[in-house]
Amino acid sequence: MKKMLLIVIFLMQVSILPIWGADNVVIDRITQSEAEQLDIQIPDETPAGFHQVVIEVSDDAGIVSQKTLFFCKDLQGEIKWDNECPDLKQPTSPTEEIAPTEAVDTLPTAVLPPFSPLDNPKDTQSLQIAAFALLSALGAGAASSANRNSSSQSQNMVGRQEDLENSEDLNNEEGFEKSEDSDDLGSVSAGGLGKITRSMGRGDRSKTWRHPRTEAVDKFHSKSAMNISSFSPLLARTILDNSYLRAITGSFATLLSPIAILLGVMAVLNVYGEALPPTLWIVTAIACLAALDATSGLIAASIFALGVLLNDNIFSRDQFLSVCGIFIIFFAPALIASAIRPFRRLVKNGDDRWERISDYLLTGLLSFWAIEKIVGALNGLSGFVLPISSQATTVAAFTAGAVIVRVALEDLATYEYPVRLNQVTVDLKEPSKYQQFVSLELKAFIFVMLAMPFVGFNIQLLLGTILFLVPSIANLTFVNRLPKLPGIYRVIPKGVFRIVVMIFVGSAFAQWVESRFSNPADYIAWSFVILTIPGLILKFAGDLASKPRKDWKVTEAGRWIYRVIGVVVFLIMIQVVRGVDITTWI
Repeated sequence: MKKMLLIVIFLMQVSILPIWGADNVVIDRITQSEAEQLDIQIPDETPAGFHQVVIEVSDDAGIVSQKTLFFCKDLQGEIKWDNECPDLKQPTSPTEEIAPTEAVDTLPTAVLPPFSPLDNPKDTQSLQIAAFALLSALGAGAASSANRNSSSQSQNMVGRQEDLENSEDLNNEEGFEKSEDSDDLGSVSAGGLGKITRSMGRGDRSKTWRHPRTEAVDKFHSKSAMNISSFSPLLARTILDNSYLRAITGSFATLLSPIAILLGVMAVLNVYGEALPPTLWIVTAIACLAALDATSGLIAASIFALGVLLNDNIFSRDQFLSVCGIFIIFFAPALIASAIRPFRRLVKNGDDRWERISDYLLTGLLSFWAIEKIVGALNGLSGFVLPISSQATTVAAFTAGAVIVRVALEDLATYEYPVRLNQVTVDLKEPSKYQQFVSLELKAFIFVMLAMPFVGFNIQLLLGTILFLVPSIANLTFVNRLPKLPGIYRVIPKGVFRIVVMIFVGSAFAQWVESRFSNPADYIAWSFVILTIPGLILKFAGDLASKPRKDWKVTEAGRWIYRVIGVVVFLIMIQVVRGVDITTWI
């Protein structure tokens, strides 16, 4: 019965893909005379701005298709079918402001100029490269965590940690136990929350967390997460995300929830229930709140999505994808950040201290990069040039700052409230195989929906999706039966270095594809396929690698080589975040 249900869900989702792919077919701009021949009548009350008209065309067989024409109405009231209205100041790029007014953030879609990824092929290709590079690095951390969990519960280790691959397999005298309560966020591990076993700290003796109802709040979070974990580890991980706050403040941590509700309602009202991102300060406030507590971010994001739904503005493909993109910004910062580097680490020596400093720097830098790319992608998802896209750097900077504050608060809980933190950290149930296959199918559907506006509905989308899902399918089927080969482990790029390698190789691949196609639609689509290959190769190389008994970085020479290389890679990553094409260096 379960298999039949899974098949039905899959077929239902696949069956609607062609419909969504053909929802808006953009044809060439028409001339004034052609518009007159079509007898298109634009109502006089149509406000000045950029608009679109959808024409339904039926053939002899009665099959109806839709064609979308873009036009604008200038301030003199004249209709321009070439969509050129200079007095409206249409942006020439996604990063240009639409109008120099304070109210620009809440413009309705009627006055927003249309956006097509094909009009900005370089930006679209750059977004693809960044997305696959980040997914490869974070997915590698998820896979390594999953393999550790399947092979053992907690492993003791003398010396330093192997954190270039985003892992925490240590457990020294005071004890640090890995609790990898993670799921995938579009192939990104949600990042586990470590379990501390350590002597009592000063905070454990204080009354800061002994507020009435603290026990009831802890019980609610733990029980809810345990009950949900068997079918949704991601939601369970989200419920437990504020454990560090509950360790410090007790039930006072729940005060973030009403703030989230207020911000969610304000976000809906700010855009009048449309599928558009709200004004800058609301987006930034919710993203920062989500960085501190993913549960609060989920509350705000859910209220926003529900408000748009109740206003009937979530039923077209563009509207649905816009809400999905905004939902990720409102909900995912903490989950993405914890997958980049560990939120919790017990520092015992100089090597650990070096890694903890790296945690702060890399978590902030890569969180900035990820959020900036997600905000920039909203143009392609919505089909319009959104004002928020010109403010992506601001949103990303504040969110990255909130992530760094989060890491500092996690350190406070780790050292001052270790006993209390251990009490509120829950070991969740392992998801069943059935749940993992359902999660994989839903991941495929979401991936296709998010990629379709940039790639189109074509064979390249199908090929790229299959290649993207191969690692996840392998993890569920045959990956544990692969042979282990010595020597490969040492040469596989990990962590930030993996991102740099993926960006460099991806850029080279993309340039090669671009040289083969003159049509932007073709080389963007084939770039989408080609860019999945480097991550696929690295993934299976990691599955074949046998981890050596002795880490070369624990030697005196290896320690300094590792640190020098780490600094160089960090400086290169700064240039990548700044938008520098590192392929031009060679």
